Amino acid sequence: MRILHGGRPSRQLTNLAGLFRAVGLDVDTVDVAGRPMTRDSLAGLAESGLVFDITSLSGIAGAAESLRQCIEAGGARAILLFVTDSAESTSSFLSEVTDGLVEGTRPASGESCCFTTPGLPAEHELAGACFERASRPALQLLGNGVEPIMCIGNEAAFARVRGAAASKLFVWSCLDVFDVTRRLSSELEFERGVDEFVPGIVFARAAAGQATWHNPAATASLVIDDPLLQPCYGHLDFRQLLASARDHGYTVALAFIPWNHWRTKRRHVAFFEHYGDVFSICVHGNDHTAAEFESGNRESLRYRANQAIERMDMHRDRTGLNYVPVMVCPQERYSVEALRGIAASGHYLAVVNSRMIPNVSEAGDCVTGADLLQPAMDAWSHSALLKRHYSAEGRDKFALELFLGRPAILAEHHEYFAAGTHRIEEFARELRGLRPDLSWRSPGEIARTLRWQRQVGANTWQVRFFTDEYHLQPVAEGTVSYQMERRVLDGSAVTGVSVDGRELDFTQDKNYVRFEIQTSGPVVVRVRRRASDTSFVPVAGLGNSTKVALRRLFSELRDRVITRGMPSTILMRLLGRTVRRQP
Repeated sequence: MRILHGGRPSRQLTNLAGLFRAVGLDVDTVDVAGRPMTRDSLAGLAESGLVFDITSLSGIAGAAESLRQCIEAGGARAILLFVTDSAESTSSFLSEVTDGLVEGTRPASGESCCFTTPGLPAEHELAGACFERASRPALQLLGNGVEPIMCIGNEAAFARVRGAAASKLFVWSCLDVFDVTRRLSSELEFERGVDEFVPGIVFARAAAGQATWHNPAATASLVIDDPLLQPCYGHLDFRQLLASARDHGYTVALAFIPWNHWRTKRRHVAFFEHYGDVFSICVHGNDHTAAEFESGNRESLRYRANQAIERMDMHRDRTGLNYVPVMVCPQERYSVEALRGIAASGHYLAVVNSRMIPNVSEAGDCVTGADLLQPAMDAWSHSALLKRHYSAEGRDKFALELFLGRPAILAEHHEYFAAGTHRIEEFARELRGLRPDLSWRSPGEIARTLRWQRQVGANTWQVRFFTDEYHLQPVAEGTVSYQMERRVLDGSAVTGVSVDGRELDFTQDKNYVRFEIQTSGPVVVRVRRRASDTSFVPVAGLGNSTKVALRRLFSELRDRVITRGMPSTILMRLLGRTVRRQP
């Protein structure tokens, strides 16, 4: 990508270049002030993408005619006209460059930005989606010669310019571009900055295609928190739900509380095994007490993470039902130390949570926007963090996840199924409307196959993966070279890398372990790490066990009695079963 400007680059231009680099592009910024600008001098500047900083170039004599001629001769090259003010001189220059198709810009305001179908294919994830934006001034485009892609205040702010000769000519008017290198104090800053980074990504993909970082697979999963493994729980009827999942092509993952490992009845096991193609079990905390993974004590957190796995192993050994080692944090609450403790335990593929940045003091100013552009967050530890959303947040949140290459993970409780399965069936239809190639998988399958990739040569791809056990799927027929990389943190020394059991040479620096693979088919990659210190501080005891039992009792009273109006005879049986001593 090459960016042309006149004079010192503006803050907006610097941020735009940083955004392009974050999505995998090499960027050159060229100051053309004081240089002769002709069509011939501009013709060879870039093969894939070219950005004209309209605001700074408007002061260069003769620049408008040269840019207009360059656009006319652009061919398949994508060009972005980048406008960062509403000055009359800038508007006049923009109008001249576009032969009046774009007449200029004007100040605007709006509480949301919306993506439209005229400038996007109907099957594009973002078509029709709207997002809340921070309360700040904006710019709008003037003129009828554009196909709007993103609107603020009902007028286009990012658009494709009409006309066959300008089919890959884009114009983006904005007062600021999101600085993806800046450290964030909260995830909300990123979520309300969609209008400041999505247009740049849309253009980068139009210009460079598969040379940008992207996730080729669209995946989804439904995760239901808390229920016991029995055919009915609260408003949830697993018999109806799993039959629907098989019929409508979605999957169901139960976030199972490890403390309940002794409560699954063997007579129910065959039922869940029968639906193994659409049903899976993952780990939901340990005792599921309030904020149990929000502590700052890494040793006690590692104890909880280890005990949760021990309990899930006991459950598997007793019932025969296996589980996927993915942690779903209770109440969506966790600390940075919790992620590091979970990673240090060595048992987990990933963590699932609705927050990428926890609401704790030590999380501030540690994560950048570039970290949040990836399919999974691995800035905290080598246990990847996958984001999930509740249906109440709206379909558009899932559209953005798919656009960024993240899995669309729906989080719900039993109340979501009070009226049966029609809501989840409609949700599955909506997701397939966004991405017809969507694949529903268990959280474990998603974690093991999740990747960010870009093409770096005719038959060479760079692949970034997020788990120590990774299942690589081929990107093309024939033998392909893969430049593999996995982020490493906290001095986590890698002791070996294998592919289908064959040891490979690798390098490790401060941030990544890297190695190369040549293969024509799928392979299983494993990264081995030096064992962590296994010492821990037990947190359990008789008093703690009593508190946990009471919490489970009252939670199930809420879920199974109060919400369902359960008869008193069943209530008494439930009370007796819940508070009896564990075997």
